[in-house]
Amino acid sequence: SAQEITKHRNRHSCWIVIEGHTYDVTDFLDKHPGGPDTILRYAGKARVDFF
Repeated sequence: SAQEITKHRNRHSCWIVIEGHTYDVTDFLDKHPGGPDTILRYAGKARVDFF
């Protein structure tokens, strides 16, 4: 649910939703070329449109 997704918006638990699919990207945060803040900006939101 959207309420559950909003609980996962930090470095310890980071979920993003893309086209209706939820992804746990916690382990990818430090590997992202733009740095973790790039992903954390969209974390915990019910819908992500950044592509």
